[in-house]
Amino acid sequence: MIQFTYEHPKNNDYEGKITVHVHENASQYYSKEQFPLRLMHKTLMGEIPWNTDLNPGWWSQYTMLTYTSLEVIDNLGNKLIDWKWDPFIHGDIAHQMFEIWSMNNRGSNGIAIGTHNGMTGEWVGPINKGLIKGTLVEASDPQYNDLHKYYNNKTWVKCRKELITTDGSDVIFYEGGGGWTNSIVKESIENYVDSSSIRQTNRTSVSINNLIEEVSIDGPVKWLHLDVEGLDDKLILSIKEELLPELLVYENENIGDESNNMVRTYLESKGYIVYYSNRNVIALRKI
Repeated sequence: MIQFTYEHPKNNDYEGKITVHVHENASQYYSKEQFPLRLMHKTLMGEIPWNTDLNPGWWSQYTMLTYTSLEVIDNLGNKLIDWKWDPFIHGDIAHQMFEIWSMNNRGSNGIAIGTHNGMTGEWVGPINKGLIKGTLVEASDPQYNDLHKYYNNKTWVKCRKELITTDGSDVIFYEGGGGWTNSIVKESIENYVDSSSIRQTNRTSVSINNLIEEVSIDGPVKWLHLDVEGLDDKLILSIKEELLPELLVYENENIGDESNNMVRTYLESKGYIVYYSNRNVIALRKI
C-alpha cells in the first residue's frame, strides 16, 4: 500500500535518502476521501523545505534529512507516517561521536562557525538538548536572522553575526545561491553557484584566536565545529596550540587532498585521533 524506504548515507548522498511510494492498489484499502495524502519534510524550526501530494501510483524522494522529521497525513487528518531523524539510527560516525562526547561532557563550552540557519551540523542535537553550551557564528544576514530567531531564547546559547578569518583582516565575502556555500574563498562558491549570481561585499572579520579567547570567558572552549567552505584547514592551522579544543569537527570536501593530509598530520602530532566521516572530519584529542 504505502512503502517507506530509508537509505543510509553513502557516496555523495551524505544525509541518506527517504522514498515514499503509494502503490497503485492503495485505493483498494483506503477510501477515496483519504486522497490525496499530504507528505511534509520539516526542519527543527518547523519550516517545510519539501512537501507534495500523493495519490495511488505516485512517489516522493528527499535527501536533506539531518535533524528533520517526516509526516504523511491523509485528507481526513489521519497521520499515517511519523518519522524523525535520530543520530544513532540515521547519523554517520561524526554525528554519533559528537552526541556521545556531549553526553559524557555535559555543560562543555564551544563554538560553531559557519552555522547557516542552525538546522544542520553535528552540534545541533547536543545544543538543542542542552547537553552542551555554545556560541553560534554566522556571517550572512538571512541565515543569521533565522539562527538568531530559533536559538536566541536558549540561555545556554549565544549567537554572533561575524566573519571569522585566520588573522582578523578586512576581506571580500562572496554570497549566492541558497547561502550554503558563502565564503571568502571565491573558488569554493564558484563550484556551486553561477558566477553571475555571486554577490561580493567588503567585510571586517574577527580572528579565530580572538574569538576563542572571548568565548573562553564562559569556560574553556572544549569543542569547535567549522563549516566555512574552503577555509577550514587554514583556520585550524592558525589556532594557537594552547587554544586547540578537545573535540574538533571540520569540512574536508572543499580543501583538497593535500590540505586534508596536512591537517590530519598536524592534528595527529597534537594528540588527536582523526576520523573521516562523509564530508566532515571529527578529531578527538586524547587526554
